[in-house]
Amino acid sequence: MIQSVAYEIIKEEGLREGIKEGLQQGLQRGFRDSILQVLEEKFSIVPSRVIRAIGQVEEPEVLKVMLRAALKSSSLEEFEEKIKAISG
Repeated sequence: MIQSVAYEIIKEEGLREGIKEGLQQGLQRGFRDSILQVLEEKFSIVPSRVIRAIGQVEEPEVLKVMLRAALKSSSLEEFEEKIKAISG
């Protein structure tokens, strides 16, 4: 069976989109994991409300800002205030 040029183009675009989505999800997961590791190391226990708030963020740039906030916060309460301001 001979595949058309249009089919090949569509297949290639689908592959590129899949790779892009996979990378996006990988970035999200990596940032979320890093944020939680920092919080656990600094404050031992991370409440489920904080875990949920982090899990709801999809934009890697926002997660990057949250990671910085986790590193700079001196208390869990301070981190929560910062993420409320970040998330809107």
